[in-house]
Amino acid sequence: MTATICAVYAAHGLGQNVAVGAAITLFVFVGLTIFVQMSDIDFSFMGLFLPVCLLVLIFWMMALVIFGFSGGLLLGGIGVLLFSAFIIYDTCVLYTYIHMIYMYIYMYINT
Repeated sequence: MTATICAVYAAHGLGQNVAVGAAITLFVFVGLTIFVQMSDIDFSFMGLFLPVCLLVLIFWMMALVIFGFSGGLLLGGIGVLLFSAFIIYDTCVLYTYIHMIYMYIYMYINT
């Protein structure tokens, strides 16, 4: 599906927009991942908060569509912030598990 959408954009001369979007996404993801790994902040507190925010965002979008309002730029910005928080949380949890695995291996080798 992604390839089809990219091909349609390329056919209309907008292939550069797809490449710019992919590059921005890559830099944001890598930047957030480096931030989580370099900081000593524990982001595991966001575990129950993020799914609730996602549900609120979905219901808010549905209400805007039903009542005929337009909140495109606002919803897009909130969605970017929300999914950036998901990246931070998932990276923090994964990074914690990787450290635990290394700790268990180290304990196993040293016993």
